[in-house]
Amino acid sequence: MAAKTQSEKLIEKQIKEQQKIAKQNQCLSEAQALVDGARVINGFRVMDDDSEMMFKLIMSAYDGNENNIVILYEPDIPHQLQFSLNLRFKALKLYGVIAEDVMFLGMNIRIRISEAGKRYYERKEEAVSMMCFSKDI
Repeated sequence: MAAKTQSEKLIEKQIKEQQKIAKQNQCLSEAQALVDGARVINGFRVMDDDSEMMFKLIMSAYDGNENNIVILYEPDIPHQLQFSLNLRFKALKLYGVIAEDVMFLGMNIRIRISEAGKRYYERKEEAVSMMCFSKDI
């Protein structure tokens, strides 16, 4: 088998880059569909179940530090979420509860919670209670 020419290597590199970008765009589209399809209660968007499960895990690891940084150990993430981590984190970013893209550092995942994320459950409870109150009137 003959060695690849420089132009063949360049074409392969470009194809791989295009495939990577297409995969990232597909993940973002899927995350956007999750967020767009989420229930809205009194103007508050409630996360889908799997995203909320992931966020609860993140918040349980949050120690209150002023930088809002959480480090998760990947094996501690429930099995059903491990196969869609990128999708879950993109969705959480679109929901506005994490502030930036996550960083995978070996088996650790670095996440920065947004200020809105720190108030998510409080705001969700308020929206639900307002819904219950308006039904009582």
